Amino acid sequence: MRISKKICLLGDESVGKSSISTRFADDEFSDKYKATIGVKLFQKVVDLNEKQVNLIVWDIQGGKELISSPQQYYRGAHGLIFVCDISNNESIQNISYYYDIVKKKYPTAKKILLLNKCDLSEFSLTAKEAMLTYKDMFDNIINTSAKTGLGVNEAFKLLASDFID
Repeated sequence: MRISKKICLLGDESVGKSSISTRFADDEFSDKYKATIGVKLFQKVVDLNEKQVNLIVWDIQGGKELISSPQQYYRGAHGLIFVCDISNNESIQNISYYYDIVKKKYPTAKKILLLNKCDLSEFSLTAKEAMLTYKDMFDNIINTSAKTGLGVNEAFKLLASDFID
């Protein structure tokens, strides 16, 4: 059995949404920053025992001014992945802004938060503080590093497993 689910990535510019998507879909990482304009699509099938979940990942251009404009990007989303950069306090604080906008429009979508760039160990306290701040808002909060791959596949697999339960 195979099902398909639409996943949208949200967050500020430069927090690693595209890097996370590329790490998940292609198991690759690049240090070269290329801003997403509009949306990039990624796709990968996650095998869960005898079931397969085809995740169609919409990597949406970052920025607070853009989240409320192209609603067609989010329409029909089954899962929302919020991404912040633990070395950037503003990106952590802006998660509340993104969450408040989409929670009303997509109340049944699974919502997870990725605390990205956890390979930067000097910010481990910041990651712990962010987990405490957002623990009641999200279905799951996961430390990730698109650079090393830490937590990336696990995050998508966890989300996919929610769709077959």
